[in-house]
Amino acid sequence: MQTHEIIIALAPVFLMIFLGWFTRYFLFSESIKWRLIEKVTYYLFVPALVIKHLLYVDLENIQITNALLTLLATIFTVSLILLFSRKKIKKHFSISDQSFTSIFQGSIRANFFISLAAAPVLLGNNLAALLVILVAIFTITVNFISVLVLVRFGSEKKRDLNHIALKLLRNPFILSTVVGIAINLSGIDLAEEINSGIALLSGLGLPMALFCAGASIYAINFRRQFSSILLASSIRLIISPFIAYMIGKVLGLDGQIIATLVLFHGQPTAVTSYILAREMDGDHELMASILTSQTALSVISLPIILLLLT
Repeated sequence: MQTHEIIIALAPVFLMIFLGWFTRYFLFSESIKWRLIEKVTYYLFVPALVIKHLLYVDLENIQITNALLTLLATIFTVSLILLFSRKKIKKHFSISDQSFTSIFQGSIRANFFISLAAAPVLLGNNLAALLVILVAIFTITVNFISVLVLVRFGSEKKRDLNHIALKLLRNPFILSTVVGIAINLSGIDLAEEINSGIALLSGLGLPMALFCAGASIYAINFRRQFSSILLASSIRLIISPFIAYMIGKVLGLDGQIIATLVLFHGQPTAVTSYILAREMDGDHELMASILTSQTALSVISLPIILLLLT
């Protein structure tokens, strides 16, 4: 993959994130209900984007099995390393179990909107449907693992797991993936008016998602949190994509699919990591700092990782 291709693909992505941050903190910090904008994007624009990608693609020709194995193997490898190293991490970095949950989330979760925005330029539109399916599986997996870790090590030990599971199954990305695949396999031809409406809404999905990600950037307390931020960022931005690359090579994946997985695992952590940490009494302040730091660092790390491994 050429350097100029990577720059062309990633520059507008990070520009939208920057614009979101700039708008939130310098133009409309109080006059706009940002939470409402996030909800409209999450529950309307993004599902339309997902359905559009899945409606008419040839699902039978998508090589998903080994790509999915690589995705899951990478998640579980990183998760197990962190869990088995938890006591050493706590002792070495002088942190609590609450803070460990934020390091854990910051290491395994990803802002998949970056890969969805960059993939068509870097890898071509033919891999968009594969990426959407991988994102759906990824979302279910990392949410489930993150919740279990927060239940076990967060300060609020008791949670209704049935309620959490139902909430996860109502995730709009997952639901829209199911709807898109179901319509595709059914062979139903949607009316032109419906297709046009979905196309219009989907056009807002990625820019608004990236814009909201920028608006969600928080202040950082480097003095107290530097070592924890460094650990989570190293795992998320360097080690995870390298593990995905090695597993993909072992499984004999196509070069473009390996590049897709490297891009996917080299993204910064998701904005929803902060929301989950806050709702389940994790260290949400550290989680916010990890989120902000990784988003900034990925401007440099992601092009380098893609250049080296693809």
